[in-house]
Amino acid sequence: MKQNDNHEHDEHCHCGCNAHSNKEHDYEINITTHEMSVICTYKFCIYKSKPETERIIYAIIESIGQETKQAKGHIGHIKAIVKSEGERYRVSLTDEIINKQLLESEGNTIEGVAIVFGLKKERFQQIVDKILSKYL
Repeated sequence: MKQNDNHEHDEHCHCGCNAHSNKEHDYEINITTHEMSVICTYKFCIYKSKPETERIIYAIIESIGQETKQAKGHIGHIKAIVKSEGERYRVSLTDEIINKQLLESEGNTIEGVAIVFGLKKERFQQIVDKILSKYL
């Protein structure tokens, strides 16, 4: 059985986090397009304190925004839903403003979406993969 900071995992666990993954990185990203936008969904687990988890999420969202602008893309919306023991919160970025909203929940996963314009699908996937690899 694998144990992390907040909950235990065994072969019958269906918690939805990536603690069971045998991938090179403990995150999932999916890239699609819709009309002129590139849409990236992502999901991962963080087993750190609440303040450290929040710091990492802010850094990821800000970095995706900065790299998108440096690549001459435009931000539609970048957000993450953070589920932790007893509560969850949403962090979102539109242009350069980050908003945080507390919600109730259980779990320890982060799910999000980033919608951008003006970049090719492959380029945006490189950006998100680079940033998630750096922080996770």
